[in-house]
Amino acid sequence: MKKKRTVMLSREFTVRQVVDFVRRARSFESHLYLGKDETITNGKGILGLIPLFLELRRGDTLTLIAEGTDADEALAHLSLYFSTWIADREALQWEVRGYSEER
Repeated sequence: MKKKRTVMLSREFTVRQVVDFVRRARSFESHLYLGKDETITNGKGILGLIPLFLELRRGDTLTLIAEGTDADEALAHLSLYFSTWIADREALQWEVRGYSEER
């Protein structure tokens, strides 16, 4: 099943954060795509995402598309990645499929 969600960005991204996003995206079975304006790229491919992420600015909107058996779960967790950010670098707690990581 194909699902789509649009998110507004609460931050800008570094290359390290793009790598972290790809790692999280690859934990889902669904095919994932990200789009901004006319550009759509593979959500699990770092080479396509780095230029896209580095052009994004706070307040931009991004479309997440997931297609597969865990599409709802993937969109729920990955859209949270875009809206959750603690600017002063406090601990950010993630729980994806029982996996817990403190950043």
